[in-house]
Amino acid sequence: MKTPGKSISSWEVMEKLRQAIKPDEFTTLKISKTTLEFIRFEGEVENRSALKAVVARLENSTVKLSGFPENLRVRAAEAKVPFPTRHDWDSYFRDAKGMDEMKPGERPDTIYVQGLPCKWFADKRRDADRPSEQLVRQAFGGPGPVRRLDIPLLDPYQKDAEAAVGRISTFSFSQELTFDVYVQYMEYMGFVKAMDSLRGMKLMLKTPEGRAFTANIKVDFDRSRHLSDESIQRRQQERLKLEALEKEREERVLRERLEEERMREAERYQEELRKKWEEEAARRKREEELRKNEEEEDKKRKKEEGEDRKRKQEEEEDRKRKREDEEERKRKNEEEEGRKRKKEEEEDRKRKKEEEEGRKRKKEEEEDRKRKKEEEEGRKRKKEEEEDRKRKKEEEEGRKRKKEEEEGRKRKKEEEEDRKRKKEKAQLKWHHEGNRKRSTDRKKAKRKRRKREEGFSSDVEDGSTKRSEEQQRLTAKQRLADQQHIAEQKCLAEEQCAAEQQRLAEQKYFAEQQKLAEQKRLAEQQRLELQRIAEHEHIAEQERLREQQRIAEHQRQVAESQARQQERAAEATRKLQATHLLQELFDLVREQNLQEEEEKSCKAEEDNLRKHLLQQEQVLREKLLRNLEAKKRQRALEAKVQSGKNPTVLIRASQS
Repeated sequence: MKTPGKSISSWEVMEKLRQAIKPDEFTTLKISKTTLEFIRFEGEVENRSALKAVVARLENSTVKLSGFPENLRVRAAEAKVPFPTRHDWDSYFRDAKGMDEMKPGERPDTIYVQGLPCKWFADKRRDADRPSEQLVRQAFGGPGPVRRLDIPLLDPYQKDAEAAVGRISTFSFSQELTFDVYVQYMEYMGFVKAMDSLRGMKLMLKTPEGRAFTANIKVDFDRSRHLSDESIQRRQQERLKLEALEKEREERVLRERLEEERMREAERYQEELRKKWEEEAARRKREEELRKNEEEEDKKRKKEEGEDRKRKQEEEEDRKRKREDEEERKRKNEEEEGRKRKKEEEEDRKRKKEEEEGRKRKKEEEEDRKRKKEEEEGRKRKKEEEEDRKRKKEEEEGRKRKKEEEEGRKRKKEEEEDRKRKKEKAQLKWHHEGNRKRSTDRKKAKRKRRKREEGFSSDVEDGSTKRSEEQQRLTAKQRLADQQHIAEQKCLAEEQCAAEQQRLAEQKYFAEQQKLAEQKRLAEQQRLELQRIAEHEHIAEQERLREQQRIAEHQRQVAESQARQQERAAEATRKLQATHLLQELFDLVREQNLQEEEEKSCKAEEDNLRKHLLQQEQVLREKLLRNLEAKKRQRALEAKVQSGKNPTVLIRASQS
């Protein structure tokens, strides 16, 4: 373990220990302490009979762990249970100051048990989450008769009483699941038997289904004199004080609530009165505003009537002026229309003349185009005929050349065949006549061959000269044909240039004619547009006049309807004023009646509240008197206890 960089796996050690005790098994195995020298484990087995065998198997055994070359030694022994012995409680109560062995609770007769499950001791018929004192008494009554039993969880005032005494109360998350109990036995032997029977034990619960559950509990003797007479009396006094404080708190809350209700009632009554006064003031203000508005409306109506009369006079004058203006405008329009008609007639005549001239020009242009087309077709035909003649000449010359070449080839073939025949004849003669004749014949043949070769070479020279002359003649003809072709191409190019110039001139003429026609068309459109605008203006003027007449008629009708409405409104306002006056009278009478009724109801409510408060005060006084009497009786009892005259009475009072 002291080697740096090495560590031991606790899981591996636990597995080794479990294997070492087989066939027995640990129910629980945990680490209690680790140091550089050793690791301490605490384990439990199912029963005490197997404990010695397990200790014997583990004692002085060795364990081989990974990463360690040497075996590790195991030591095992039975663990000591942390439980007080008889010597502990005897020495504690003997040496403690303020203890009286003659009084219960101040001697070794009370055990303190912690960690009891609430549900195991709960009475399901009453409360399934709270322990039952009767069941706890039955469970711990086996060693001996129980004098007293206290479960702090069941006393809601005990925590506050302990805090008032000065004792510190601890908190744990398992307070609602487990509980503590103080059990006081009547005899010392019962206490001893209980301590001996609970030493090193767990609490077990067996269910009707045959299942068993265990719980760890902590048992100790009482060191705080919890169930002594003084402690019980002190807790009882504190409980009484707390109950009195609780009652006072409830009464104070009740008084505050009643006071709040009374204040709310008073505020509500004041709020209602304030609202009534505000409504009355608002109503008067509205009436004043209505009166002022009516006066202003009368003034406005008079002004509007005067303005209407003036407006009508002005409208009549405007109508007269408009009639005169319309008559003048009509006369001018008629004159303008006469002038426009004359202009249109003249323009129509001009347009007809221009159209006739345009038709004539178009006919002439079409005739010119036809004539030019015919001339071009004649030129094309001439060119084609000349080309045909040239092509035919060339074909005839080619045929002649081919015939001459074929005749020369035939002549050469015939000469070669003659030479072959002569050679064959000479060879035959040579074979028949012998060597002499062969030599003579050979000489003759040589001479003949030489002569023939000379004749053939002369023939070849004659043929080559003929061919060269023929070629020169053909090249001269070709040159003449090329010159003629070039001249013809020049003529054609000149003709094409002339035709192109003529076509451009014609296009220019046509463009000028189109431009003139476009100008005429635009002038005609402009004239038509002006005519259409004039017609639209005339129509718009007529519509405007009709619209003015309609507006005037509408204004007259509106004025008449407004006058009728004003008359109706005046009549309605008069009626409304009369109804308002009547309504005000009725409201005043009703308000007076309501005020009288409210005053009566408020007085009755105040009387009822006063009576209720007096009754509550009387009840509180009676409660306080009873509490004072109870305190006096308690003080008398305490005095008697201190004097020692009647101890049994104190015990009964504390138990009650």
